[in-house]
Amino acid sequence: MERQLRLRIVGPGVRPGRIAVRDLQRIVQPLEQAARAMSPAPPHQDQKQPLLFLSGIDEGSAVAEMTYEIDEQPTLLDHPQDPIQQLIHILTREADELPKNAAAALARMASKLPDGIEYVELSCGTLDATPRITRPEREPRIIHREHLSRSGRLLEVNFAKNTAKLQLQRDQRKKQVKLRFPDHLAYDMQQATRQLVVVEGEATFSQDDKIKTIDVERVSMPFDDRHALWAPKRFQWPQPEDRIDNIDYQEFLRTSRDRYDDEGGK
Repeated sequence: MERQLRLRIVGPGVRPGRIAVRDLQRIVQPLEQAARAMSPAPPHQDQKQPLLFLSGIDEGSAVAEMTYEIDEQPTLLDHPQDPIQQLIHILTREADELPKNAAAALARMASKLPDGIEYVELSCGTLDATPRITRPEREPRIIHREHLSRSGRLLEVNFAKNTAKLQLQRDQRKKQVKLRFPDHLAYDMQQATRQLVVVEGEATFSQDDKIKTIDVERVSMPFDDRHALWAPKRFQWPQPEDRIDNIDYQEFLRTSRDRYDDEGGK
């Protein structure tokens, strides 16, 4: 037996009678998963086969019409196998009674509703109930900006994306902060790579008052730190008191010649 499910998609970003296919998929796919989780599928039913079929988009706040097939034979206690109606009944009474998989699918759909969509309203057949799945309220992101300067070692300069990383020196955990720089500072960033620098610019802070990014306006090198890029030389010139004087060069040449002859040289 074929029945109809209607989805009314409401929000300031919804165009009357139109909705993007990818947005509709983000709504219908978890809804279908929730319906399947309402009751165990019969042995002959293939879980890979689609449950819902799109039959049209009406005018209004993008009303999507779906059709689905149910088994007319009653199950235990004479309850028909209609997962959509069961889903709507539980959503109308108490959403906490939903099976775990169904609740997880609907929560995923609510959290990923596309921008501009406030809620999705369900209606089915002759049912009076029209439950809504609403986007959860998001806490406002409190982000502020401040002009500052920070010192550290310049690492991982990406000239294709105009980004870099600054390893803060005074942070014992060696925290790295993302830098963004304009094109005219590319040469300065190249010259300062892997050196101790001071960057000045507009910093963006996260909710926990930590620096997320710095838009670099100026970069400078207080002193030459290139000696830190290579290991110290092991060779040392001998001191004057360690030098050997009064060498008999003739004796050295004769000794070297005799040793060469003894080894079979010509």
